[in-house]
Amino acid sequence: MEPYDIVCIAQSSWNGVWARPQQLMSRFARSHRVLFVRPISLAHLLTKAGERNWKPFEWVGSNLWVYSPLMLPFGRRVPGVRQLNEARILRLVRRKVRELGFERFVLWFYAPMSQYLVGRLGESAVVYDCTDAWERFEKTPTLTIERDRLLTAQADVLFAGTSKVYETRRERNPNCHLFTCAVDYAHFADAPSAPPEDLAGIPRPIVGYTGLIDEARIDGELLRRLAREHPEWSIVLVGPVQDDVLLRALRHPNIYFVGLKSYDELPRYVAAFDVAMVPYKVDKATHNINPTKLLEYMAAGKPVVSTALDEIKRFYLDRLAIAESHDEFSRSIERLLSGAATLPIDSNRALAADRSWESVSDEMLRLVEAQLQSTDVQHPLVEAQL
Repeated sequence: MEPYDIVCIAQSSWNGVWARPQQLMSRFARSHRVLFVRPISLAHLLTKAGERNWKPFEWVGSNLWVYSPLMLPFGRRVPGVRQLNEARILRLVRRKVRELGFERFVLWFYAPMSQYLVGRLGESAVVYDCTDAWERFEKTPTLTIERDRLLTAQADVLFAGTSKVYETRRERNPNCHLFTCAVDYAHFADAPSAPPEDLAGIPRPIVGYTGLIDEARIDGELLRRLAREHPEWSIVLVGPVQDDVLLRALRHPNIYFVGLKSYDELPRYVAAFDVAMVPYKVDKATHNINPTKLLEYMAAGKPVVSTALDEIKRFYLDRLAIAESHDEFSRSIERLLSGAATLPIDSNRALAADRSWESVSDEMLRLVEAQLQSTDVQHPLVEAQL
């Protein structure tokens, strides 16, 4: 078919926690030109939680560019600032698309708040890869929920990252397809056994976690209890801390924050864990999460303990220690460390080896290309009215 490019509108930065958007776009770039767009607020950039090594525009590899245009701060709180930011981002993305010579391209969304771009860039098709049930998060702004609904209906192809998202979205878009998480198996299975330098002096056993450390997901009380009741364990948290309140609450002699690590570094940290964990809160928002880290833990051959999230129980019930309470979570770790309990490590490795990002990315592109061939017309260009 006629060549096409991809413009990805992302929710998180390219250099942040390596997750589904980066996994897919890096693979798409093997056969398509990809522009990865993630606007960033000036206020966020200037805080200690700001982007590491931020660059406004960067070529990061064959066929792949990352564009991070700045926005004015306080867009959610100050009337008129959001409209100014949206008009600015529209203008800048249009210009960058022209500069790169993108003529026939798919507009691929992860950020529902950017729905206003639909029909305004001259895209050939719209894809929405929806990985979160935004309406279930307590602090999700009403406008985000409204735009998520619009984007769900407008998408030519809709992908759902969890079964719950699929069940709620397919009623609004018949061209909806379920793709749960996958893994780069060799990246985690073949990690060097020597621990990273910043873990070398930490006492064993290590009970570890990788990913975002934020109040919305992490069960801080659970982690405090594990640290308090088991001072002989080292609780190692690998990833960026998203809020200072949680950071202060988790200050404890045997809780170690080692920060955000690059995707290349990450397997060595997972390899150093004696038990890997998913210490998420259990509520209406987290029940919809199907964490990518689970298959990464499995590929590394690690026993895993998780809180009892619906998605995890649905897909991994007999493969993990799934705890219904804080007591059970602690006992599960105790039993795995002592050898009193075991998990099907070899079978888990085999499952992870069968869930490759290559197969997911290939099947997604097949569905997108089928849509392009069935319509093969551009969305009508709409003038911005923001």
